[in-house]
Amino acid sequence: MTLQHCIVILVVVMSVAYVTYRVWKAVRKASDPCHGCPGCALKDLRKGVEKGMKPPCEGTLPPFEEKKE
Repeated sequence: MTLQHCIVILVVVMSVAYVTYRVWKAVRKASDPCHGCPGCALKDLRKGVEKGMKPPCEGTLPPFEEKKE
């Protein structure tokens, strides 16, 4: 077996291992809509609502800005 064959086999094995890892990670986090994101305001709000807390008043959120064309 030549050096080129060894390198090709190594690259293929590493590619298969990476794809397997990413699929496993995606399946493991399938029930989480944020896919393991460490956090944001929406995730905190969702956690609060799941615990039975009321969402913040409308006045606490910044208003939407109109698009200027």
